[in-house]
Amino acid sequence: MPRVLVSSASHILSDYLLTSEGTHCYQLFKHMAKYGYEFEALSPYIRIQKPLTNVTFHQVGSLLNSPTSSTIHKYTLHTEFLLRGLTKTKKLLKEKQIALVHHM
Repeated sequence: MPRVLVSSASHILSDYLLTSEGTHCYQLFKHMAKYGYEFEALSPYIRIQKPLTNVTFHQVGSLLNSPTSSTIHKYTLHTEFLLRGLTKTKKLLKEKQIALVHHM
């Protein structure tokens, strides 16, 4: 089965919280399972109530963002995501057979 490494564009990847990209990513993963795709999904903040068998979720952020967060706080969160995401991505690329890298 093709394994895809996906970095979520949304701060929150969830199957139940009202987020735009995060919820759509989850639904796409669910849909692509019937075609045999497996995913390694990275996101700053992950909240999944119904895990999918074809996805391994990796939370690479430690702080929650909010619409009222200061600009400095938002840049700090984004920097943390980039650095921790890069570290996790390098590890996954060494350990797993990744067929495709995609930014969602």
